[in-house]
Amino acid sequence: MSHQRNRFYLQGTWLKDKEAIRHARQTENYEDYIALKFTGTSVNAVIDPEKTASFGVQVTIDGRPLDPSVAGADLATADGRSFFTGTGASCTRWSLCPSSANMS
Repeated sequence: MSHQRNRFYLQGTWLKDKEAIRHARQTENYEDYIALKFTGTSVNAVIDPEKTASFGVQVTIDGRPLDPSVAGADLATADGRSFFTGTGASCTRWSLCPSSANMS
């Protein structure tokens, strides 16, 4: 599938609100995702979960984890993955070195 720049694509079960999209089911293996083709040096995500239980979000570029040298302060890298763990409302930001990349 060819993605258009600056548009996001949803895989899995999501709910659309007036100003947000919400993941609508519990998953174990990251089978649901948001894909975004972008050009830039940073990406911001605002995460506002309805529950206070912790959750993980895996971050990849072109299907690969971010190298620790380009991952922002909110991203962890371990076991061949790049991710952040959230609880409660949070705003997270990560910086990317490539001038053009796909994030999914």
